[in-house]
Amino acid sequence: MEFSELTKRYASLRSDRDELAAQVSELEEQMKEVEATLRGRMLDAGVENMKQDGYSFKVESEIVPKVSDWEAFYSWASDNIRWELIRRQINVTPFRKMIEDGEELPACVVPEQVTKLSIRKG
Repeated sequence: MEFSELTKRYASLRSDRDELAAQVSELEEQMKEVEATLRGRMLDAGVENMKQDGYSFKVESEIVPKVSDWEAFYSWASDNIRWELIRRQINVTPFRKMIEDGEELPACVVPEQVTKLSIRKG
């Protein structure tokens, strides 16, 4: 396949994907609204689970963290050696800014060059 054929094919596939993604986004939004209504009605009726129309529905609660003071939390995690509570990922945007500004990076962090193909419409 020639470059022009490949780029035209890519553009066509991307257009199709974008149209489908918009439809999926709308459907997911509608599903969230129905889920919220269904969850509320099940709670109001005291129903924890049910089967209907080939699906099983179950109302469940879980505990998730909500941090109100990140500095205090980091201090606590350090003092108590609880680093497993923190996701190990560096925020790329400020990292790149450090490099652009010529700031010294910690010796344990090395910039890695990743090569990718960027394609934009227009």
